[in-house]
Amino acid sequence: MTDAAITYRDKRPGDFKDLHELVSIWKVARNLGSWPWPPDPEFTRTRCVPFDGDGFIWAICKDDVLIGTVGVKCGALGYMLHPDHQGRGVVQHAVRKALTYAFELERLNAISAHIWEDNHVSRHVLEKFGFRLTKQEVVQALARDAMTARETYVLTTSEWSSLMHLEECSNASATRLGKAEP
Repeated sequence: MTDAAITYRDKRPGDFKDLHELVSIWKVARNLGSWPWPPDPEFTRTRCVPFDGDGFIWAICKDDVLIGTVGVKCGALGYMLHPDHQGRGVVQHAVRKALTYAFELERLNAISAHIWEDNHVSRHVLEKFGFRLTKQEVVQALARDAMTARETYVLTTSEWSSLMHLEECSNASATRLGKAEP
């Protein structure tokens, strides 16, 4: 997926149909921390507005149609993506963009992320970006309506900077060797 194919913007009331469809997919909803199950249309409507709190939450769009969300709210990273778009690098691109924004423009010192213990895909994404497991606990999962094992991961500004520096060095080496991506 190219950068041009995916855009980010504030959520808006016109996103209701796409957002409600997304949170009506059990595979998605079961991994969310604050969405009810079964999905409540009125709750979804409250989330179809620009985020007005501590941090930011963006719509992830393809052709200006919401296919997911990503953001850092109160210092915690969160994201969801429609299953039809998974496995194409969209989440990695969105997470990178959100982390860059949060560390560079929001000036956060650290970002946390909470996942359910059985969410192996998100664990892989977090570890790829250098997040470290810092806490394990059992808490109530709203959509699952059950006490569920949750893991908390943390990424500091210095860890993020080191990762970005290593990536830049790797890209520079690849360019010198003629192996860089176009």
